[in-house]
Amino acid sequence: ILSAQGEDTSPCRYTIDMDALFDGLDKMMHNSNPYEWATIPKDCWKHAWGVKPSAPGGKELGLNFDDINESGLQCRPQVQKTYKEPRSVGVIIDFFLCYRVPMAIKLWVF
Repeated sequence: ILSAQGEDTSPCRYTIDMDALFDGLDKMMHNSNPYEWATIPKDCWKHAWGVKPSAPGGKELGLNFDDINESGLQCRPQVQKTYKEPRSVGVIIDFFLCYRVPMAIKLWVF
């Protein structure tokens, strides 16, 4: 929100910076693969208060909607990668950790 006008008893008028609002979607459009490092074009991060990508060489892992949501919850000034997805055996371990209760219920019922 760029500005808010109004008093407690009257309706408020808000001004929203649409470039900052859609910052994560622009980055996700260029690279949505969370396992691949890619260079994010400068026009994708110029809206986010001039902050450059955090990885060396200007490369970042691809964003997904979880990263956009977590960046908002953590009140970060720009959308950035917040979660590193597991690879290889980590995927299997993550699957069992996340879905152990539904799997136990299914095994118990059937």
